[in-house]
Amino acid sequence: MKKTKTVLLLAFFAAHCAIKAQIPFVPAGTGNTQMLTYVDNGRSYVSGTKKKAVRTQVGDLALLVWDRKTGKSTGWHFDQKQWTTDVPQLPEQPLSGAAGNIMMTEVNESGPIILVWDTKTGKSKMYVDDEQKWVEEKYALPEKPLEGATGEIAMYATKRGQGGPVFITVWDTKSGKSKSYTHEENNTSNSADRSVHSGGNTIGVHKAEFSVEKVVVLPEKPLSSATGDILIYPYVGSKNFIAYDTKSGASACWAYNSQLGQLEPGKISLPSKLVEGASGQVLFIPNIYGNTTFFCWDTKTGKSTFYTVGGSKITPGKTQMPETPIENPQGLVMFTRFIYAPSDSYNIAWDTKTGNTALYQFSDGSKSWVKINAQLPSPLLK
Repeated sequence: MKKTKTVLLLAFFAAHCAIKAQIPFVPAGTGNTQMLTYVDNGRSYVSGTKKKAVRTQVGDLALLVWDRKTGKSTGWHFDQKQWTTDVPQLPEQPLSGAAGNIMMTEVNESGPIILVWDTKTGKSKMYVDDEQKWVEEKYALPEKPLEGATGEIAMYATKRGQGGPVFITVWDTKSGKSKSYTHEENNTSNSADRSVHSGGNTIGVHKAEFSVEKVVVLPEKPLSSATGDILIYPYVGSKNFIAYDTKSGASACWAYNSQLGQLEPGKISLPSKLVEGASGQVLFIPNIYGNTTFFCWDTKTGKSTFYTVGGSKITPGKTQMPETPIENPQGLVMFTRFIYAPSDSYNIAWDTKTGNTALYQFSDGSKSWVKINAQLPSPLLK
């Protein structure tokens, strides 16, 4: 298999105790192979390759690796001992006729659901992991969810609290113009709705359509004078956002004011230099739920900084990753974050050219990040 530059895209999910930490979108120019990771809810199924019963546990790490150009993917499962592709796989062409790149993200709903979209048109599909296989959803975003985009169309999906509605933000990475959609589970059903099952039980009914969000609405230009791609990161739930310029590092925070019923400039302010001495592009991952923290890193060297938020102050955390997480990187250094519970946290460093990885686990005992032996297999795309 011909080697391609690679980059990781993170989306972590667990039904009850996971703290979500997800990169909503990685701009073009960072490689063709992408990765989406999430926490397995636990399920039983018959293996398609080994023809045997397989049982995954709640909290197991699952990965979806795909080619950004074609959408072809490979699913992986990690049981704390080894990686295997012995899991249900997405269709080889999950979104046919795409005019742009194909991106994916996880929808944090009643079970693992993958949102697949075309970065040029915004056309999308959703697939739900129905234990035995990935099944295409009968509901989806509008065919053209964002009119007039001049850059890549990016999407991010989250959920507003336990049992709350799904919230999807769609934005133009060049202008920052955005539009959001909500989708709620319904207690009653009609012919267009779909029952959701887990472990043999019906756990909800999904309505057939999304509705346009009319309350939590970002400004037309959430970040003035941007010179690079604009990324929009939700933090502390789905009603607070950070707009970030990937070239200059400029940012603007927007927080929801429940009394006014609208977004307004937030009180926190990110440092102008997220990683001191950075020589490459700096990216970061905020926690979506739980304590407000930001993990920032230099994509050239892998040097990183954790920040914690207290009130309106952002300060470096007491515990930091090793300064050189990947030895002699040949491409960009990317990170994924796996946070199933405060005491079950992992960081994966990734070389986008060689595909080499390094897995670090946070040790409660030593209060430090410890490298463990869990190299991802190669090639990742089968």
